[in-house]
Parts: sequence; C-alpha cells; structure tokens
Amino acid sequence: GWSNLQFATAEVIAFSDALTAAEENDFGGYLAAKYGITAANYTGNLNPWVAVGDLDLSTTNVIVTSNSGIEAVTSGNVVIGDLVLGDGVDAGGMLSVSGAAGFVSFATATVANTSTAAMGFNNDSDIRLLDGIDFGGLAQTITKNGEGDLVLLGSKAHNTVAGSAFEVGGGRLIGSHASNPYGDGTLLKLTGGEIVLSSDVAAAITYDNPVEIDGGGTLTAGKGGIGTEDNVVVTLTNTGGSPDFLLTSGTVKLKTTDGYSLKIAGGFTGSGGLEIDGDVIYNHAPLGLQNLIMTSGSLARGAGATGDVIVTNSLT
Repeated sequence: GWSNLQFATAEVIAFSDALTAAEENDFGGYLAAKYGITAANYTGNLNPWVAVGDLDLSTTNVIVTSNSGIEAVTSGNVVIGDLVLGDGVDAGGMLSVSGAAGFVSFATATVANTSTAAMGFNNDSDIRLLDGIDFGGLAQTITKNGEGDLVLLGSKAHNTVAGSAFEVGGGRLIGSHASNPYGDGTLLKLTGGEIVLSSDVAAAITYDNPVEIDGGGTLTAGKGGIGTEDNVVVTLTNTGGSPDFLLTSGTVKLKTTDGYSLKIAGGFTGSGGLEIDGDVIYNHAPLGLQNLIMTSGSLARGAGATGDVIVTNSLT
C-alpha cells in the first residue's frame, strides 16, 4: 500500500534529454556547491542560470523613477529599447547595471527630471547609448559611477543647456564622434574616474567643453576600445567661458593612447596638479600648478603660447 513521505524540496531541474557524464558532473557540482553537499564526488562548477549568447530586449523600454537595477545574467550582450531617466516631473534615480559579460545597449536615452536628485549610472557592466543622451533642455548632471564603461555613440548630445554636465566618479565615460557627443559647452567633471575623448573620423577633432577636476581622475585622448581611427589630434577647448579647466583638488592625469595627441587650448586654474602620460600640447598662456608629474611622453608649448610654467610644490 501507499505510505506517507515527508521531505523538503529545495530545487527541481527538468531536462529534455538524458545527461551525459560531463553534464551530470557540471550540474552535480552546481548543486553540491549551492547546498553545501561536501560528500558529493562532483567537480563541475556550472551556473545553469547564465544565458549563453546575446539577449534581444529591443522592444522593452526602461523608465527610471528611483534607484533601480538591471542584473543582465548573460555571457553575451543585451540590446534594450529606450531609456528614460525620470518621470517627467521630479522623480529620477541611479540605474545600476551588472552581470553582462558583454555590453548593455539602449537605443535612445532621455533625461526627464526637473529636480536636483542624483541621476545617472552605477554600472559594472559596460553600457552603450547608441544615440547619445537627450538632456531635454534641462540643466541636469548625469553621474557615472561603477567600474564599467559608459559609451556615447551616434550624434552629439541633444538639447544640452547651460548647467548640463557629466560627472565621472568611477569607470570610464567614452565619447566617440565627428561631432561632440558630450554636447558643446557641457561641463565634464572628474571626481575619480576617466573621461575618454575618441574619434571615428580620420581628421583632427575638437571637444568644446569646460573641465573641472575635484579629487583627481584621468583625461584620455585615444580610441577607448570604441574609436575607429589611430593617430588623431584631439583639441580640448572651452569657447564659452572662463576658467577653461578648473583644478579644484587632486591631480588629473592627461593621457594619450593609440598614437593620439592631446592639445589643451585653454588655461588651468586652481590648486590641483597635472600628471602627463603621453603626448600633450599646452597651447595657452602661463601655466601655474601645485604639482607636475611626468610619467611618460612630453609636455610641449603650442605655437604662440607665451609665459612661464610655474610649479609651486613638486616637480617629478
């Protein structure tokens, strides 16, 4: 006859076919590790819940109205539809993105928040914004934290105004362009991360942006894994105001890679320092710094630049 059997079921996995010995070892190792079964003779360490290949969510849109997260558990890339930061009034937040071995892309990205609440990205997986960011005519700051890249592709930043800014505290913010994807006049602020000025045209290009350094960071002219051209001269200038580049605190590293050269066409002001790691041309009047560190490459004066380079603390 029938007897009662009482037990707790932790997990049920169904298979469409009989497992091979190797598959049984993988799943057995997964279960043994997950449930602390030390007597099992399995050596595999498979995580069966990691998707293999790309995920297509191109018809799915994301609206961020508070601090939120996307855990993209895949060994490939994730393609998502439109991204909106805010509810159109006063709600917004930071979007955390992690898990993807490749990148997570959004077809469009729009700012829709009129408050001063922090908004932007805290990403350990790389994010690609395929058509840059539309600021919606709002004087907002997009914050970038986390170790992943935030890549702006497509046309220049849309509808930026005075007060629009990118603030990078971790990872890399990468712009690749023939027309400035950060938006002319948009403040680029470094608080510990890296901003990359790249190019997808075989010609000298100009980024017209004020820069503020508050706590250090790196400003790089190079491909950044995205740009298509080598040996490009990148000019960084600020035609819209003064000071051009504000060194509030810390040391900013000016770096070049992939045969790029970085031409600084504005003046540095403040109490911070410079580290040179590549080929940098300073095409301005007197240069006053607390510290100057030469790691590699050269710091040259541009044609017509006059005045002294004054270092008040240390020269390394």
